[in-house]
Amino acid sequence: MALADDVIAIWDHELAGVEAWSLVLRWRDLDVDVRGDLAYSGASTIKTFLLEQASTRLAWDQPVTVTSEHLAEGDGVLKSWPLPVTVPLHAVAQLMTALSDNTATNAVVDTLGGLEVVNDALAAAGGSSRMRRWVTGRHSDPRCDSWDASPALPSRAGLSVVVPREHADAVSRMVSSPSHAVARAMLEQQWHRDSLARHLVDETPFAHKSGSVGGVRHDGGVLLPGSQDAVVVHCFTDGPERDELLDDVAAVGMGRALARTLRLLGLGHLVAPVA
Repeated sequence: MALADDVIAIWDHELAGVEAWSLVLRWRDLDVDVRGDLAYSGASTIKTFLLEQASTRLAWDQPVTVTSEHLAEGDGVLKSWPLPVTVPLHAVAQLMTALSDNTATNAVVDTLGGLEVVNDALAAAGGSSRMRRWVTGRHSDPRCDSWDASPALPSRAGLSVVVPREHADAVSRMVSSPSHAVARAMLEQQWHRDSLARHLVDETPFAHKSGSVGGVRHDGGVLLPGSQDAVVVHCFTDGPERDELLDDVAAVGMGRALARTLRLLGLGHLVAPVA
């Protein structure tokens, strides 16, 4: 219990300037859960659940036709491609996961059968995380008005509602099962490394997914996946709406907190010397 208290004290200190935050952290016998059951406006972390469903239900070589119907602004490269284009599901899912490509995300939802099919599967799994609409907002689940963030949080749900504990479980399933090896590799290619990964030594294996929009800043995954020192760490935050800056208070706080935690756990060799 003393170690858990020390970990919580670190995150309390480093996230003191953040209005609301949750933490799920597991390492060996250590299990820290601080408000892990809150439902946040999920931003791109909902893509983790789409990746798991694709990995479970579809074949990676299945052809996917991306059309102008799927176009979405924001992150990604597919929006600049000449459409329509047909590529393997593997390529579309990789863009959705590693680059958080929004156009690819809409195409994956379509390939899975649509929003209602996606959300029915999430409900059948017993969770509360949901995808409310396409990234563009062109299509919404007719039930979406009943899904919102926890009342104590500043931000109302937009694209999705995601529970940190459920996000942690989804990533852990993909990391631990050989049947999800392709999905795990995609998570390890996540290019957003300005939050939890901010102070990690380059090339440190980290299968994770981040999400950022408005006032929410989320990041979560498994550090050193598949090893005895694997660290499950998911931090979701909320606060006032603001621009997405590299040195955002939540991103900086997450990075410092994880660096200090790794040193506490005897994993300081994973932290860059300047941190």
